[in-house]
Amino acid sequence: MSDGDDIVDRLRKRKSSCWPSLMDEAAEEIRRLRAELERNAYKFSETHTSGSPDTETLTLECNRLAERLVVMRAERDHARRLHCYAVAATIQGRTAEDVAKCLGWDCFKEER
Repeated sequence: MSDGDDIVDRLRKRKSSCWPSLMDEAAEEIRRLRAELERNAYKFSETHTSGSPDTETLTLECNRLAERLVVMRAERDHARRLHCYAVAATIQGRTAEDVAKCLGWDCFKEER
């Protein structure tokens, strides 16, 4: 998940003075969920090969964590969009999408 780590690192580097704790919190939660998902995937692979009855439980937990990661990314993108709108309001001739592009964010991808 090195690609994802880049997102977390960029989140921490690009935090604004408006929401630094929110950006840190989002980055930390994404990193924590990834680690938990990887641990459970490892447990799943070990359990699956040994035929343990816990396979269904681990599968459900992996699915739950994957869903939580999707929610956290959506919340992060929402916070990024709010930031972009706020910054764009202070710069004449710039849109929120321009600000996002400048910051290397793709938080408006759903709105296209």
